[in-house]
Amino acid sequence: MAGIIDLLLTPRTEEEAVVINHTNELVVLDKIPYDGDLPLKEYDLSRNFVECLRTEVPAPRANTYVLNIVKVEATESRVTLSTNYSTMRSQFALRRWIPELSLDSPERALILQYVLPIGGTMIIESIDKKILIEERGQVEVPGKYMLAPAGGCETRNWKVFPEPFRSIKGEAWEETGLLPGDYSPIGLIGVARDVTDGFNPTLLYHTTIQLPLEEIIAKAESLAPEAGEHQRLMGVDVESSELLHFCTKNTPQMIGNGLGGIIAFGNYKYGESWVHDATRTLEKYGWEIKNNNRKFPA
Repeated sequence: MAGIIDLLLTPRTEEEAVVINHTNELVVLDKIPYDGDLPLKEYDLSRNFVECLRTEVPAPRANTYVLNIVKVEATESRVTLSTNYSTMRSQFALRRWIPELSLDSPERALILQYVLPIGGTMIIESIDKKILIEERGQVEVPGKYMLAPAGGCETRNWKVFPEPFRSIKGEAWEETGLLPGDYSPIGLIGVARDVTDGFNPTLLYHTTIQLPLEEIIAKAESLAPEAGEHQRLMGVDVESSELLHFCTKNTPQMIGNGLGGIIAFGNYKYGESWVHDATRTLEKYGWEIKNNNRKFPA
């Protein structure tokens, strides 16, 4: 089986038309009690249930807060993103504990409803009509294919809000060596969540750049501070049939959020009919694409 993707497709929406309604509260998925000063958002997950989960969770930057989705709503002219906070430890727990639970587990449904730490990925469309793809190096999913750049929306101080557009621009510099002046204003084109593997939702951004793919890769390999995250960088032709062919040919290597990003890009470039055809084709390869209508989660 390939996987299941929750997908919200939006019109391309630039930063000034993305409204963020944020509440300073914390959603936690952790065996270690939170001892900070943010109020906890309770969601009926019992402490006894959490204590019984077997997989050990590493302690990555235990004091790091991650922006967490409450809901996303889209219209033709605006996207409203309602958020609170989760933690980096909760994000790692999400990826390790959800696979322990059966698909019909009420606790699984509860966690996936409330623990939604945000990631982001930027779809860079080069002047020679390709988008940038990475083969992951020694990170969470080594050897898998994902759009690049990609990363989290994090802060070490919850009073300093981690702006989503600012965060993805930072990831672009860290992973590709590109600065905002190098590419066009970015626009949000959707939200994807792989509910088979990664589990956290990813905001999908699009931009264009007046450089060929070869030069983008050269910058990433020579200037980017975190170039080591990439085992390999490559390009995918944006022609409609080539986009879909790449996804079907590489189904075993595709990360669900990366595939969701390619579908969102196809929607932006070619419209609903392309998405319909792509969804039907990908079903034959084991993908179930749940296309939500103007809101996330469904």
